[in-house]
Amino acid sequence: MFEIDKAKFGAFVAQLRKEKGLMQKELAEKLYVSDKAVSKWERGLSIPDVAILVPLAEILGVTVTELLECRRLPKNEPMDSQQTEEIVKKVIGLSEEEQRKYRPDRLKKGLQLFLCAAVGLLEIWVLTMLGYSMEEIFASLGTMMILMAIFGLYFCVFTKEKLPRYYDDNRISSFSDGFLRMNMPGVYFNNRNWPYIVRAGQLWAMIGLVASPACFFVMTKFFPAVWDTAAVYIILILVLGGLFIPMTVVARKYEYAPDNPRSAHVNRKDWIWICGCVIAVVIFVVILRSGVAPTGSGLQMGWVESNTRDHWSATYAFHDGYQQRTINTDGEPTVLEVEIVSSSGEIGMTVTDENGNVIYDQQGIETTSFEIEISGKVVIKITGQDHKGSFSLSW
Repeated sequence: MFEIDKAKFGAFVAQLRKEKGLMQKELAEKLYVSDKAVSKWERGLSIPDVAILVPLAEILGVTVTELLECRRLPKNEPMDSQQTEEIVKKVIGLSEEEQRKYRPDRLKKGLQLFLCAAVGLLEIWVLTMLGYSMEEIFASLGTMMILMAIFGLYFCVFTKEKLPRYYDDNRISSFSDGFLRMNMPGVYFNNRNWPYIVRAGQLWAMIGLVASPACFFVMTKFFPAVWDTAAVYIILILVLGGLFIPMTVVARKYEYAPDNPRSAHVNRKDWIWICGCVIAVVIFVVILRSGVAPTGSGLQMGWVESNTRDHWSATYAFHDGYQQRTINTDGEPTVLEVEIVSSSGEIGMTVTDENGNVIYDQQGIETTSFEIEISGKVVIKITGQDHKGSFSLSW
């Protein structure tokens, strides 16, 4: 009984818009919505949110009451208590409909986040198949991926699509909604930059869930010394820098944008460029901090390698050349356990400390197992000459 007639409402909005000489796109830009949303209103397919009624009425030159009644009201026409109650109930009904409504774009974003999380879990399963333990993976990725999933769920599904109007009228650098608290000094939230901030949060969570296990594998396999010495810094830069640096950049970029906002979806190149800069900084910082990286040369055929934080092994059909890795025991004495399998050819191993002093040097090692006492940062070099077999090191 108190529902708004969508067809009548749409026809009334279209009439008022034409009287003002506005195109659908122009009206949409003034309200910070898409022109498709305005088109749906005028075709009777949907009605605007309660928060849009006041600015919509002001732009079209009518009162909110006239919008809800879908007609112009004579200025001298009094309203009795029953009419007033009906209008209030219409607003309440509109608000309830708005709360029940589950927007398709939110469902789409939620599904995208779910797929990214599923891919991330699949990558973790692959890591366990490659020899990584769940304890090691969770210690490095657990907290980070849980945070990405939680905040991603907020930005993709539960975030507000529009901020209250007082954000546009004042310079406010903090935002609070449920469990989320954001305070970004020097950045002022408003409806011009809010869609870009939300999009940055969505991309951060989705890309992070997929990329984190892959980055963990690359760092532990190809840059183990870097990971051992700077894992905490890498995680902090990826988690905090990957979220707040893009948010700050897009927030400041669109904070004073003219009242002609573009869709946040067309600015992915900006976000990707920012991520590229962050990744470059991460690589530079960790390499600068560690100063070392594993190297190798020569010919390896049928090479199958397992390279984790505290284990390095390889089996192969042929190995001619050398493979080298730097490990760091954080200054604590430990034991390097060595297993060599030699079918033919020759294999040797040299272990030196960070000052270049030789701790162990042996060539022509036959099939055997032994232990070497090490401490701090050491360099392990495996040299093969037409060798067939395998080696396994753990510490």
